[in-house]
Amino acid sequence: MISYEEALKLLKEKIKDEIAIQHAITVSELSCSVAKTIKGNNPMLKLNPEVARIAGLLHDIGKCVNDSYDTHAYNSGIVLKKMGEKELAEIAERHWWAHEIAKEYGIKGNFIQRTLNDKIITYADMRAYTDIMSVEMRLKNVRERYFVNEKIRKAYIGSLTRMKKIVREIESLIGLVEINAPAKINLTLDVLGMRKDGFHEIKSVMAKITLYDEIKVLNSVKRRIVCNNPAVPVDENNICWKAVDFVKKEFNIKKEVEIIIDKKIPVGAGLAGGSADAAVVLIALNKLWKLGLNEKQLLELGKQLGSDVPFCMKKGNYIAEGRGETLKKIKIPKFNIVLVNPGFEISAKEAYMLFDKSKLKSRNSTAFYLKGKDIKLVGNDLDGSVLKEYPVVSEMKKELIEHNAIVAQMSGSGPSVFGMFRNRKDADIAYRRLNGRFAFCWQGEIT
Repeated sequence: MISYEEALKLLKEKIKDEIAIQHAITVSELSCSVAKTIKGNNPMLKLNPEVARIAGLLHDIGKCVNDSYDTHAYNSGIVLKKMGEKELAEIAERHWWAHEIAKEYGIKGNFIQRTLNDKIITYADMRAYTDIMSVEMRLKNVRERYFVNEKIRKAYIGSLTRMKKIVREIESLIGLVEINAPAKINLTLDVLGMRKDGFHEIKSVMAKITLYDEIKVLNSVKRRIVCNNPAVPVDENNICWKAVDFVKKEFNIKKEVEIIIDKKIPVGAGLAGGSADAAVVLIALNKLWKLGLNEKQLLELGKQLGSDVPFCMKKGNYIAEGRGETLKKIKIPKFNIVLVNPGFEISAKEAYMLFDKSKLKSRNSTAFYLKGKDIKLVGNDLDGSVLKEYPVVSEMKKELIEHNAIVAQMSGSGPSVFGMFRNRKDADIAYRRLNGRFAFCWQGEIT
């Protein structure tokens, strides 16, 4: 069999498009990773990850050397045969790398092979798209220029749809947990002074909204974070990575995981996106590694990762005190929300520093809100100093009010601003008019 180095050399000779080359390399490494994962969880299956790696590298070579052929590996094989590359053609004709894995099973007549082969292969095919975009996004973004004709395009869409349907059947076999991580908004945020531990004492009414990241955590031979947002770190600087480190050290665990983040919450936006992701990773690890931790034990772990993590781990909405880790449940009406973000980050450290420099006093909005339960009494102590530094935050608040929001307020440390609306119709109109005006615009509700 051709070596990886030889395959890579051939790929670069035949394909001059750097993006296509990087795509092939990505699929190659993912192919190898998935093969190792399947092999690790099913030792009796005779898988060869290196074969998967090479076949993944060459999966698209047919289309790249001859645009008259579609992306199907069968046609790639035809092209390779015309080039005199018989061995490579045989790999390609097995329809991507997953079929090369199928050849390596070698357990003829075994029940596991008969029942799992196709499903594992299809799941692995889907996983090869992880770095590029989710299956759902591929279904939304299939473009005709990738295909010879409409019939092939429809067949490809049908293939992706089938992949999506069987994913949950495979999760238990691969060892995968999938959880949504909802964003939060602060209806009130009182900054009450500096604590001895260096954090600020706060009191806040915090609510979850129907904007969330989709997190998948699966057993792996090597630690890895994959995210569709390049602004998110995928190394030890990611709070999810720290969550895994913490759990492994706390419980003396030698296993590893891969974390896939479909990021929908803006980064550094005052919406606790990172904390929400870390919270669900802790929950997922508890399930995946069968740690048997109850909610109280999970919350204790969460406190050590971040102030917002305990809130993100619990269902419902809360009054948060202390650093944010002391929680008391509260009922909040399900208002319609339109949220806008200017497209840049403000760290919590910077927002609190600006507040400290401003010498402003707390407006005690939480007490007023709890007493009157009037949504117009919401307030955020941080927004005054942030508005002076970033005028666009004030502009976003003004735009939401002009579009019939009952109230508009910065969430957390900003710079995201949300408007609350009496009914869906007003929210719909505001969203349509503001969408495109700012870097990010979203419509939903309080959960």
